[in-house]
Amino acid sequence: MVSQRWIRWVAIGLVVLVAVGGSVIGALGLAGHDSTGSTPQAAPTALAESTLVLPQRPLGWTAVQGPAVEEARRQAEEFGTGFGARTVYAEYARGRSTLALTGILPAGGTDLRQALEDSPGGAIAHQFVNVGLGEGTPYPSGVPGVSLRCEAPRPGRQACIWADSSALVLMSWRLEGGVARAAELTRALIPVFRRPA
Repeated sequence: MVSQRWIRWVAIGLVVLVAVGGSVIGALGLAGHDSTGSTPQAAPTALAESTLVLPQRPLGWTAVQGPAVEEARRQAEEFGTGFGARTVYAEYARGRSTLALTGILPAGGTDLRQALEDSPGGAIAHQFVNVGLGEGTPYPSGVPGVSLRCEAPRPGRQACIWADSSALVLMSWRLEGGVARAAELTRALIPVFRRPA
């Protein structure tokens, strides 16, 4: 008999991205049970622990500065503190393309951390399901232990979420080339922003 797996999730409302960063995903939330239809994957023996860094010029992208970015960063940090997480926020630009990055590093013992340890891919799929975008399309991350899914909610805008057992990162793109291009850029940038712990 297959038991139904219920997961208690923490609500994550990254409204900061919509208000300030112009994200394609307005609010990310995880609530209820695993309704994605995904088969939960067994946690790997060695979990992929990481921390996040925010370089000034990752692969030719330039960090955007200013009062709006500072306010978004402050709101993201305040939001993370509310549910036991360290949250980072940055915006980047290259030509006419932009990237808004929000990273969440939940503390051990929190519901989000448990969800990431159980299945980073499942945690990402939940994010997409909860904003009405299906489960997102899986792409290879190029990094062992890291899951990556992307989707395009509107023309010219893409959302990629990548995660390992200790971090969940939303990368909201405005660029030409569609979801495949956003996934390619995200894959190239994961090792720049992610540092194994």
